[in-house]
Amino acid sequence: MKLLRLLPSRPPPVPPGDISTRNRALVAMVPWRLCRITDLPWTHLRALAVHQKGPDRTPEEIIAELGERKVLGLAEIPMDLLRLQVMNDPNRRLDGFTCFEEYHEFFLSVEGKNTPRHPRRDRWPVILSGLLRDRDTIWDGWHRFHSYYRASAKSVPAMWYADEYPVVHTKRRQRKG
Repeated sequence: MKLLRLLPSRPPPVPPGDISTRNRALVAMVPWRLCRITDLPWTHLRALAVHQKGPDRTPEEIIAELGERKVLGLAEIPMDLLRLQVMNDPNRRLDGFTCFEEYHEFFLSVEGKNTPRHPRRDRWPVILSGLLRDRDTIWDGWHRFHSYYRASAKSVPAMWYADEYPVVHTKRRQRKG
């Protein structure tokens, strides 16, 4: 009985630097590949352009800004795995959500009118947080993520800046082709 009182009612917050470690571990669990920015699929280039400076930026401007040699990591992350990762984010934990569905409903109640339904094909990726990013798994693409969940997607396309995940990329789990 005494032991039960010592346990916190909420899980402790994840330290700020921990998201980088968790996201590298997440990426290491799935097949991934490296891709030069000039070889990205158009869906990924558009997501990157919107993320960088808004919807008026063209992919060409983003390539010029980041450089033709910029390398990004790409993967399809199973929805269940990404949901678990998101629920371990400090913001979800501190807000006291007991399950992903509760958090998802809350997100849609607040952001629902801004969460469009995305097509089942040619989906834009979410951009994963990296070394110096905020404390959430996803750096950009929350509306897409919730839209994909609402549509019962089995996986979520994801990308990240490869230079922020050096430990993962030395393990050579990259897919061929």
